[in-house]
Amino acid sequence: MDTVMFLNNVQFTWLKPCLNHLQQLLNHYHVPYFTCKILDEVSKARFHSISFDASNKGNTKTYPFVIQYLSDVGVKRGLIDFLEDSHEAALDIFKNIIKVIDDHQLNIYNLTSIGTVLKDRLPHILKGNCYAHVLHNGVKHAHDVLKCE
Repeated sequence: MDTVMFLNNVQFTWLKPCLNHLQQLLNHYHVPYFTCKILDEVSKARFHSISFDASNKGNTKTYPFVIQYLSDVGVKRGLIDFLEDSHEAALDIFKNIIKVIDDHQLNIYNLTSIGTVLKDRLPHILKGNCYAHVLHNGVKHAHDVLKCE
């Protein structure tokens, strides 16, 4: 049954405040719990990387920040923050990155990959790309040198 139809039905109007309350509980308790769990695992990992990509939602840019790290069971990824910002300048994006790192007390010396904007603050960091970009750049720059028969 479609949720909108369900909530617009006169018989179930009493349920709408309950669902709103449940959503608030999930946002305030459930999400921070899993973020803390991820950050606890990251603190035990030797290295980690942060990925983010901006998306336009109306006149606001949204930035999901994802962390990737090596745990006892293998490589794990998790969402650690989701910011909304209407500014698109590189300096504003840089401030958002620093805010996420500072807010979650991430050890920046274990950080292995992020954009080149951070080079001034953290010269040891290497820029990383998604796997598709790495493959594309490898083929683009190496195919002339490879010997194919």
